[in-house]
Amino acid sequence: RAAKNTNTPTALLDAASEEMNNSLFRRALSNLGLSAMIIGSGYAVEYHLFKRVMGELGDVAGEDREFEIRLLKENIKIPYVEDAIILDEKVQKWEVFKNQRTRWLAASFDFVKNYFIKDFFKLFSYNLDYFNKVVSSIIPPRALFVFLLLIIALADIFLNFRYIYLSWQMLFAINLLSLGIAIPSRFYTFKFVLAIARLPIWIFNMLLGLFKIKGQSKKFIHTPHSID
Repeated sequence: RAAKNTNTPTALLDAASEEMNNSLFRRALSNLGLSAMIIGSGYAVEYHLFKRVMGELGDVAGEDREFEIRLLKENIKIPYVEDAIILDEKVQKWEVFKNQRTRWLAASFDFVKNYFIKDFFKLFSYNLDYFNKVVSSIIPPRALFVFLLLIIALADIFLNFRYIYLSWQMLFAINLLSLGIAIPSRFYTFKFVLAIARLPIWIFNMLLGLFKIKGQSKKFIHTPHSID
């Protein structure tokens, strides 16, 4: 799935996030022999399989995650077809982006509760694809994760605590480097730098969104479309 538009700072950052997902959670996993992670659109599945599994799910939040976990439990491999491009319109306004991400975050909490917390010991009885999917679900959203690492790295300067043989500053730098490599070089423009400058405001608003997360997973938030 690739961005159809990058006409606003919000759309540009959303597009970069999509490319990170393609690099880290699809291409990289596929290269390692694991199943690529699917998304709410941009994937193809055999009709009768789709009908059967979705019929079992009913009306749930984060149906793409639920659908994926059912496939992995059945040992169905999910390949990544890199040359099949699906254009997706990116969110152009921050308010829409924030509401969308708040719902996704709420669905993530529900997913962790249903699969990681309740069925922790069952993780080891399934295949590696299933294990990877459930464990990766506990990782916070990238922006919040980078912010958390930054806070710990700054605290480390004064408190001098270490994670094995790596300093938290090194872990923070490695995380930023990995995210930077995951973004295609065509994104690195002055316009992109200006968009990144807005990230602190984004992160602050996402933190505020954590306090409004209750009940959000049950709401459907329509993403406005305006690009022909």
